[in-house]
Amino acid sequence: MTVSDEQVTQRRQELLAAAARVFEQHGYAATTIDAIAAAANVSKGSVYNYFPSKDALFEAVFEHAAETFHSEVRQRIAGQLSATQKIERILEYWSEGLVSIQSLGRLTLEFWATAARERLGPIAEALERSFMDHRTLLEGIIREGVDSGEFAVQFAPAVGASLIMAVLDGTLLQQFFDMRVATDAEILAALKKAVFAGLSVPDPDAKLTCETRQGHSHGQ
Repeated sequence: MTVSDEQVTQRRQELLAAAARVFEQHGYAATTIDAIAAAANVSKGSVYNYFPSKDALFEAVFEHAAETFHSEVRQRIAGQLSATQKIERILEYWSEGLVSIQSLGRLTLEFWATAARERLGPIAEALERSFMDHRTLLEGIIREGVDSGEFAVQFAPAVGASLIMAVLDGTLLQQFFDMRVATDAEILAALKKAVFAGLSVPDPDAKLTCETRQGHSHGQ
């Protein structure tokens, strides 16, 4: 019986979902292909038909999660939006995900820990690609904001993007370890305030007042 491309894609997605659950529950080191096969209700051989090793499956789980994240973020900021609106939507998306991210905390930490141990391995390379994709996206938005006059940063856009990511990752770590980080509207509002303060978003009212004063000055 011939297996269609659609069936291959579906089975691969099912294996990735099962592997993500097992990796999250048991950790990378303790996870076996047998356990993943059992979780997916397939034979061990079926797993190897799609992935040559546990390492390859682990990498695929990470890349699938990263691709999903980046795709959803880009959907959120699609359309005619200002740079400020794009940053706001990214922060809102992150805040919404923070509520449920704790269930994937161990898996995410496994990604980071494995990448740290294998600095030149495929997991480290996948993590670097994901980081660079996210930073490049934020950097581009910050640059848009500078060009449009929305932002007045005193540092390179790449630096601003890295700092925003550092704040978000740091908050995620607190959530992973159950440090009682709030995930409500208050923390989102505070986060927006801190990020936009760093980007030096001009106050429209203050700008108007300044222009009005200049107009009066010239009129005199």
